[in-house]
Amino acid sequence: MTIIEQLTAKKDKIQEEHGVLVHASIRKNLLKNKLDSLDELISIYNNFQNGSPPNLSLTEVEEALRLTDASLLTGNEEGIGLLTNALLKTKSVSSLFLLDEIDKASERVQNSLLNILDSTQNTAIFNHYLDVNLDFSPITFIATANKLENIPLPLRKRMKIIELTPYTSEQKKAIAQKIIQK
Repeated sequence: MTIIEQLTAKKDKIQEEHGVLVHASIRKNLLKNKLDSLDELISIYNNFQNGSPPNLSLTEVEEALRLTDASLLTGNEEGIGLLTNALLKTKSVSSLFLLDEIDKASERVQNSLLNILDSTQNTAIFNHYLDVNLDFSPITFIATANKLENIPLPLRKRMKIIELTPYTSEQKKAIAQKIIQK
C-alpha cells in the first residue's frame, strides 16, 4: 500500500468515526485536526508523486534535538510530532531539514534519528498520532555538530561528514574589517 493509499484509508476511517461522534466535542475536534493533517499530507505526497518541482525550503528542527522524549520527534498519541509538523509547515516532501547541534541531542532522540536517517528504513516511519507510516526519504537532512565524538558511531555511519576548519586569526580580522566597512 502506498503512502497516499495509507493516508487516504486512515482519513476515510476517521471520517466514519467523526460522523458518529456528535456529542463528544473534544474527541470530534481531535479527529478534525487529524483529518486536516491527513488532507494536507495527501496533497503534499500527491504533488511529490506527480513530479512537481521540488520546493526546497529550509526548516530548522532545532527544538526536536532538545527533546528528551523521542516520540515527540516522530509523533505519539498526543501529538503529530515535530518532523511531521515541519513537513506540513514546508508543504513539500522535498524539504531541507537542519538538525542543528545534533551532538547535544539526548540519546533517545539520537536513537530515533537512526531510522529517520537510514535510507533503508526512512520510507516507512510510523506516526503514532496519525496511525500511518510516513515516507521521509525525499527529505534532505543536514546536521551540525561541535563534537563528533558525542554522536554515536551508528548515527555517524548514516551521515556524510564534512569537517570545517576554524578561521585563522587573519581570516577573522579580514571578516571583522569587512563588517566594519559596511
